[in-house]
Amino acid sequence: MRIIETSFSNEQLTILVPSVLLILTSIFFYSANKTRTAVGLLLIGAFGIRWLMIILDPFLNEWDERYHALVAKNMMDHPFVPTLWREAILPYNYKEWCCNHIWLHKQPLFLWQMALSMKIFGVNEIAVRIPSMLLNGLQVLLTYRIGVLVHNKNLGYIAALMSALSYFGLEQVSGYMGRDHNEVIFFFYLTASYWSMAEYITKPRPVFLILIGVFSGMAILNKWLVGLLVFAGWFIGELINRKAFWSKVKKMILAGLISVVVFLPWQIYIALRFPKESQAEYAFNRKHIFEVLEGHSGDWLFYFKYNYILYGEWSWILILGGAVAFLFLVRNRVLKYAVLSSIVIIYLFFMMAKTKFISYVYVSSLVFLLMAAALVFLEQKLYQLNISTALKRASVIFALILVGFFTFRHWRIESYHARNKPNYFGHGPERVNRIHDAEILRSLKNKISTDYVILNTTQPIEVMFYTGNIAYFWCGPEDYYQLKKEHRPIAALKNANYPIPPYLEKDTSVLIMDLGLRN
Repeated sequence: MRIIETSFSNEQLTILVPSVLLILTSIFFYSANKTRTAVGLLLIGAFGIRWLMIILDPFLNEWDERYHALVAKNMMDHPFVPTLWREAILPYNYKEWCCNHIWLHKQPLFLWQMALSMKIFGVNEIAVRIPSMLLNGLQVLLTYRIGVLVHNKNLGYIAALMSALSYFGLEQVSGYMGRDHNEVIFFFYLTASYWSMAEYITKPRPVFLILIGVFSGMAILNKWLVGLLVFAGWFIGELINRKAFWSKVKKMILAGLISVVVFLPWQIYIALRFPKESQAEYAFNRKHIFEVLEGHSGDWLFYFKYNYILYGEWSWILILGGAVAFLFLVRNRVLKYAVLSSIVIIYLFFMMAKTKFISYVYVSSLVFLLMAAALVFLEQKLYQLNISTALKRASVIFALILVGFFTFRHWRIESYHARNKPNYFGHGPERVNRIHDAEILRSLKNKISTDYVILNTTQPIEVMFYTGNIAYFWCGPEDYYQLKKEHRPIAALKNANYPIPPYLEKDTSVLIMDLGLRN
């Protein structure tokens, strides 16, 4: 018997409830000015929620997760040869990222991390998501430290709280939200580069200068040149501050060279090893600026209209108010303007780019610093009032719980990942079908040898991930005869919506399989 009606399973609730209680306890300790304990509890709770997110979907998510998972699986054996179809049996267009052989559509670092995870934990959905869980959890700690360096522990804690409960970030950890693990891991390294910059500006030590370059280079090895954002913000901060500006520029150049040393070797390698594929991908990346790609269009207000997806329905109140508060609260001019200018730069750049996608402007840690500034300002004003300390603490606890509630948006998570019937947010019947199909495909590897080419499947990416077989949706007569000429054993899957072509059905050597798939 459950006290609260919910679609989450008992297993899921055994993770969710303690994690939320830890975070609530963390807020209580924060209100009592025991910040170290509060941060420790917050971090444990954050990892608990992220563990929940990676076990919610027992299948590979559309769109991007399934492609990333398959490429990472193939990189387990060939880390420097990223492939989607590990063997090019049938003709393909090397410019089509969804259907090609050599896959350079994304930079490789997050794929290497996923491949390593699957080496350790096996080829499964949870192993695919573990790197995102770990790094996104550590990002909470980095956000706290940046807040402390920028202003104080209060700013750091509140920003970390929002980072811990960030709905959009959690959905990316789960693999549900587009760009998924690629962006989760990119945001970690981008945040790490800002943490290193904040440490260096506060106390200039060579190790932090090196780390700025290393983490920026690793960010680039996830999501290309947006990883240089830390240098743009740092430059503007020093330019406005003016003190020893040219000396600081030399340090930036040194950190920039370290970044180049990190990300350039891969670019040279793929240019020499896969020249046509790498040129096509670089050209495709440039098109995002000047052309609308894959239907991702929008006007110049696109990122303002849909900002609620990233930070919540009332986020603009905190962001705009926080920007003003940030200007007055933060005394370190370099850090102040480095953070503010970075947010402005990222929004302006992607506002001008023709291809729009809401996650492009998701620089969570930086925006959470602004939102936290608004709450710190209000907290300071509260403590100036002539009311009892107990009432002040209760007000702070209530305010942070309210902010956490609307940052977390658990009802959306429940709707997308737990309910099995149609509703405003989720897709119940489709979810049930995908769970059903994933279970069948996992067992398929025990029913067929890996030398079979599997045809007539609407889920070739999933088939190749769960089995060791090459799979295709469509196989024309010419392709069929080529496979026969090469003496490749063929299997074909029955599908109610896509009948098996006659030339396959009439071939008695073709293994016809009716697995009961629903998609």
